[in-house]
Amino acid sequence: MVEFFVNDVEKSEKEDRMSKPIWISREELYENVWSTPMMQLAKEFNMSDVGLDKVCKKMEIPRPGRGYWRKIETGQKPKLKKLPALTKNGQSRVQIWPEKYRNESLPKIDKQTTNIDFMSALVDPHPLVEATQNTLLNGKPDEKGIIKKCAKRVLQINVTHGTVDRALLIMDTILKEAEKRGYFVALEKQDEGCKTTITVEGYTIEISLSEIIRAVKHESTEADEEKYRSRPWLMPRYDYIATGKLSLRIENAEYLGVRQKWNDAKVQRIDNYLGDFLDGLVLTAKAKEQRRIREEQEQREREHQAMLRKVREREKRIEDKKIAKIEDEAERWHRAEKIRDYIAAMSQRADMMADLQIKAWVEWCGLYADHLDPLIFKNYELVAEDDVSWENRWW
Repeated sequence: MVEFFVNDVEKSEKEDRMSKPIWISREELYENVWSTPMMQLAKEFNMSDVGLDKVCKKMEIPRPGRGYWRKIETGQKPKLKKLPALTKNGQSRVQIWPEKYRNESLPKIDKQTTNIDFMSALVDPHPLVEATQNTLLNGKPDEKGIIKKCAKRVLQINVTHGTVDRALLIMDTILKEAEKRGYFVALEKQDEGCKTTITVEGYTIEISLSEIIRAVKHESTEADEEKYRSRPWLMPRYDYIATGKLSLRIENAEYLGVRQKWNDAKVQRIDNYLGDFLDGLVLTAKAKEQRRIREEQEQREREHQAMLRKVREREKRIEDKKIAKIEDEAERWHRAEKIRDYIAAMSQRADMMADLQIKAWVEWCGLYADHLDPLIFKNYELVAEDDVSWENRWW
């Protein structure tokens, strides 16, 4: 029974690792990648090797070359590539999702529209847009050219002065259309400023509108060398170039398998995809609902497995008590039999039994043997489940 219990728990834990999302650190995945071939490691994570390779790229983890494992097989010790320092774009920790979640069919929605009329000028703006407009028009740019928002209760719009008007038009269109569809628009306070949220079918979805800023390595000039001669560490590493292109994002839709951003392209601009974006909010809400249902099912399954483990552990404790009882009683019976053999030997010595003190001693030994002997009925009790019930009070 003990072996069955251990194997069952190990099997359950392995199935959890194979079928449920897990968090893994960059260092841990690096160790795995350089100790196990990618194809095999991908199977252990229950995902494709292509998907695992993408995860490694996100975490900036070097992978073994083609001949690495062959060298290992032939007894060689090829050199490992060290884990480089993480750049600002890399991820130090990710959640790995098995293929069954990523390939899970997404909920279907009835698209309400594919095109939304986009106004050429801001007319009767939404109150939140109007408040944000005043802040953006009077704000000062940061080192990247993005306007700093002096007021806290404004929309999550991060753009340069050159794209303010268009960004406000886009957000105004989105908010008005969202409210027309019955969605709830709000600002939610966070550590710095507010986040823009739209509640769809009971799920709060965070959105943002940003200008795409391109970073290029700074080429220092003679003027720079002179300016930062005494403080070279202040020399800028990058120059930031405003592209004029906007990016519309859903911020809290990670690992849902839905589209999260709409960017300006060379030909098409996000102005023409605002209806698709709003439909994307509905899809995100439905995907969140699917995840909630799935997580509730998984929680029920975890609770069920935990209950089974407790039952098995309880049964094991009862069995251990039974084993301890029988071993103790067998030992006591054996001791009682030895004492009776001793009494029988003493009783054959007539010269010793003539002594009243020795005779009394032998009689006491018989009583003690009876006291030890579990086969002599003394309100005998078996081990029952109630014998371990007190332990449950501490769970």
